[in-house]
Amino acid sequence: MKKRIISGVIMAILLVIIYVCPPIVFDIAVGILAAGAYYELTKVRKDLTIPNIMKYIGFIFLMLIMYMNIDTISYSFGIDYTSLTIGFIIMFIPTLFMPKKYNTKEAFYLASTSLFLGVTFNLLVQTFNLNKVILVWLILIACSTDIFALFGGMLIGKHKLTPISPKKTIEGSITGLIVAVIVGTFFYLIFINKEVSIPVIMLVTAVLSCAGQMGDLFFSLIKRENEVKDYSHLIPGHGGILDRIDSTVFILLFYIVLSRFL
Repeated sequence: MKKRIISGVIMAILLVIIYVCPPIVFDIAVGILAAGAYYELTKVRKDLTIPNIMKYIGFIFLMLIMYMNIDTISYSFGIDYTSLTIGFIIMFIPTLFMPKKYNTKEAFYLASTSLFLGVTFNLLVQTFNLNKVILVWLILIACSTDIFALFGGMLIGKHKLTPISPKKTIEGSITGLIVAVIVGTFFYLIFINKEVSIPVIMLVTAVLSCAGQMGDLFFSLIKRENEVKDYSHLIPGHGGILDRIDSTVFILLFYIVLSRFL
């Protein structure tokens, strides 16, 4: 626990530094996160033996998607269909010429990984460029949910939430949800928009908190299916990048859908 707290404090300090720096610093930092997440997702599948050259191509495809149209004034997926099609062709065609080294299952996994991470981190950068305070709010919801779900489970947790993650409890989940709604609602009203309907922002925050818990479970399920404990050992006490941003990823994706109501 001590190692986890120290790592958490260091990450918080780094986030603050990156937050107050020029946007280009944030763009580069997110690119590094995307690279780490890509590495972890391609490494976690022990049943796949994707050639390194194809991994490099997939990474270039991810970066292409991620950095397209990040300076817009509204959420817009800026990469065109031609670029997407070229990326898919480059990743799919090699299966015809080296089926024993690179099969269709590996090609589809690589393509979906690059596309998913590319879109996710593209939206992360766009959110920062559009309104960095919104990004703080989303991260605050994720952290409040995670931290108080942990403490709630430790203090009053008795009923298991799901077999996917045996340590999580229903009581912990509800505790994290309640605290996230309180913290998230107050933050939004004070720092973002005090004119918004309180019931609406409470409902949206609750949905985002639940989304964060689903993201946590989704990425835990990937680990469980592939029989690994952590995505990597990059962050002492926390595991890998995906172990730390799993809930934030889903919160961001849900926010893009819900943002029209705010």
